[in-house]
Amino acid sequence: MLSSQFGESDYGKDKYPSEAMFWLGYIYRYISYTRECPTKLVLKLLPAKTLIKDYYVYHTQDEEWCLRSWCERFGLSNDDFDKKARLKRLLLARYASFL
Repeated sequence: MLSSQFGESDYGKDKYPSEAMFWLGYIYRYISYTRECPTKLVLKLLPAKTLIKDYYVYHTQDEEWCLRSWCERFGLSNDDFDKKARLKRLLLARYASFL
């Protein structure tokens, strides 16, 4: 759409296919919606430059399979996406000496 209105952009050094970018946005929103966490957190835990390289292998897979694979690779768990679990872990670490 934008390229038809304004022409191709030469902004940035890395160029990715529009299909890969659409898939990446979909995956980020899927994780954010199903785990009820901010997309900003998902972006922090799963960096785009790393995930975009997985597009050609992962885009035909189930979203949950992709997430499990990334969690395994990056050493994450479902608790990392859960706000209450993260808060509980922080509080336990801070006040462990009082228990």
